[in-house]
Amino acid sequence: MSVMLQAFYWDCPAKEKQENNWWNFVADHVEDLSKSGFNALWLPPVSKAAETRSMGYDPYDYFDLGDLDQKGGKKTWFGNRAELVALIKKAHDNRIACYADMVIKMCIRDSDDTATLGSGVGGGIAFEHELRSGWVPFGRLGFASNTGTSIKQVEELGLDQAKPFGRRGDMFGITFIHSEPSFGAKHHESVMETFYRLRLTKSVDVGPDLEVSNHPTYASKAYTTALLGLRMRIMF
Repeated sequence: MSVMLQAFYWDCPAKEKQENNWWNFVADHVEDLSKSGFNALWLPPVSKAAETRSMGYDPYDYFDLGDLDQKGGKKTWFGNRAELVALIKKAHDNRIACYADMVIKMCIRDSDDTATLGSGVGGGIAFEHELRSGWVPFGRLGFASNTGTSIKQVEELGLDQAKPFGRRGDMFGITFIHSEPSFGAKHHESVMETFYRLRLTKSVDVGPDLEVSNHPTYASKAYTTALLGLRMRIMF
């Protein structure tokens, strides 16, 4: 039996006064965690984000683990590569596995920097409503000026089912997203994503996920890709 600890929470480096030192902070507790029965750690995203005070869900450079001076500093909000490696080694020495949260389907680009594209303005509206039948229609519209960003408009429409087949706890969803580029980008991008979440137990969900991307915004030529994945969520 495995018992995993989520070794972070939102804005944890600031709230625990461990900014740029989170890997060391967690490492200091590894031995006690092992003695308490934990044998796995769920770590936050490890790579450099759009700015140094970020939880990592807006990745900028997947290969910078806190060693390059960019986006406001060298270290990520959690530390650097050496500290991360030391944490993982210490965890392994205490029979604890490490799992990193990963964001692999989007990356913040320099081309969205106001230093190169100037300043701009934008806004958006969104809606979501659960019907008695369990269906949840939702959507959003985002729009911006031609300066300050490479995407000037995004439209999204989707539909969730909160109790498919009468199973409360399961969920089905599908969404369509279309983006319109401003100058600098190359294509109108369309994305379709669908998933089914199967509730296995009170604490475990699992299900397939399919994402189809048509004409990626920055690709040199238009093409279509499909990504099939399997998600698992464990709740403590």
